[in-house]
Amino acid sequence: LRFIFLTRRNRLAAFPLELCRFVSLRVLILDENQLRTLPGELCEALTGLTKLSVARNLLTELPEQLTRLSGLE
Repeated sequence: LRFIFLTRRNRLAAFPLELCRFVSLRVLILDENQLRTLPGELCEALTGLTKLSVARNLLTELPEQLTRLSGLE
């Protein structure tokens, strides 16, 4: 699995940690949900991400580990 789009209708309030199992994931789109935080585990598990979009959520900060995802565009 390389692409996951969980937008609008999902109304995610919390990041589903199950997504961290998809280590070959390249694109993760979580726009227009109700996310308040992103876990550091996301960055540690999904090191191959090239695109991460979390637009229009309720985030007030991003995890420091996000800087380790050097492949992000």
